[in-house]
Amino acid sequence: MQRKLVISLSHVDSSDIEPKEERAGFGMVKLETEDVLLTGGIDQHTNQQRGGPLVSGYHLAEWLAWNWWRLRWEWWHHENASNDVVDEWDFSHRLSTIGEGYEWPNIAIASDGFMTGITSYPSIDHASFRYFGAPMTLIPASILEAAVEDFVSKVMDELNAKGLCETNLHRLWSELQTERQDPETASLRRLEARLGYDPNEASHLGDGWRDDAAQLGGDSLEELAADAAYQGKPTEMMSASQITEMADSCGFEVSSQDSIAPWERSSEWGNVEAWRIGEKYAHELRMEARIDVGDPVSNERLAEIAGVSRNAISASDRIGDISFFLEGVTRKSDARVVFRSKWEYGRRFALARIVGDRLFAWEDNMFPATRSYTCRQQAQRAFAAEFLSPFEAVSDMLGADDSEDRQNEIAEHYQVSPIAVKTILVNKGRISRDDISGIVHRPHFADHLETTSMEFS
Repeated sequence: MQRKLVISLSHVDSSDIEPKEERAGFGMVKLETEDVLLTGGIDQHTNQQRGGPLVSGYHLAEWLAWNWWRLRWEWWHHENASNDVVDEWDFSHRLSTIGEGYEWPNIAIASDGFMTGITSYPSIDHASFRYFGAPMTLIPASILEAAVEDFVSKVMDELNAKGLCETNLHRLWSELQTERQDPETASLRRLEARLGYDPNEASHLGDGWRDDAAQLGGDSLEELAADAAYQGKPTEMMSASQITEMADSCGFEVSSQDSIAPWERSSEWGNVEAWRIGEKYAHELRMEARIDVGDPVSNERLAEIAGVSRNAISASDRIGDISFFLEGVTRKSDARVVFRSKWEYGRRFALARIVGDRLFAWEDNMFPATRSYTCRQQAQRAFAAEFLSPFEAVSDMLGADDSEDRQNEIAEHYQVSPIAVKTILVNKGRISRDDISGIVHRPHFADHLETTSMEFS
């Protein structure tokens, strides 16, 4: 993982550019990580290679300031999203949409809550500056924050030095700092970004989101927002009352005293990929529960660890719209768990995800297992996959036989879906991605994260 991102501006004198703020920020803009140049290309007029285009850094700074919340908190859209959703997402995440008469690089930036993915695409036409493109790179989201703050501050310093102290950039940046420093406003902005909205656009939230956050937990409410956006239904984000009603009508009682308690909060969140955290917790839980790496986790053992009855896994007549654990706010019991899948393998996987999520020690009353690809959901999936069917044991059982029949036998042994086994093998490079084409969905930015979707509804 990259640990550095620099957005730099090398000034070039251009006295004929207007207005003055655009002229003050004109020069060669470069985006680069520790070992990846994201803006490199060839000037077609001079046939010379450069580290970046000649553009107005002022307009880039404006774009970064206005889209800060979405760049920091919104991940990629669903692969089946409508053209309108894709186009709107592009304007908040792709530098190529900045416009203003310049040929910007086709760089896309998106964050899953803790990590930021940056992809630079090569030029596909006869532009005057032909970009080389660069492989997808991953950085901690805190690194993105620091790079943006450094770049915008330097552009503003240049403006101030030229007596341009009341520009639109100054206004945007001042408003952003005020929003970030106010906890309630910052929570709302994050929620809006998770839903795929610009600031103040999610009018349907009203004031109810505050009560929902208080009942469910702010982090979990953001997970519900990300899930609604991922499904293309941002206006249909579930409320606390809907979640509570679902828990009472479709849920199974959980004995918190009998279930495993949350562990100490890991300091690795935001410093390593989500799947690494999930796998680490899975290994540690197997050791604590004294489950040998080659042994399957029976329904009885999984139910015992989760604090639910075995019937909660095998029953198929009580399903909800989402899988989750909820405590403290239900009417029927102190804590309840709800499953979205009616299939036993799907319920096992969902329950394992919920167990992992509780171990991660979020300060919430709700622990949702959704279809989105936030960092939290990626860690859940990695945990469940490794806990129920450890890759080391799966690979050993395969030996030299990667056939589908053998994969199905191993899936039956571990009581997981054959798709789950196939997904694990693809993620770890044991079999080719072509072998799973059409079965497993990977969002554009998630290709490197080893967190394919294993939802079996």
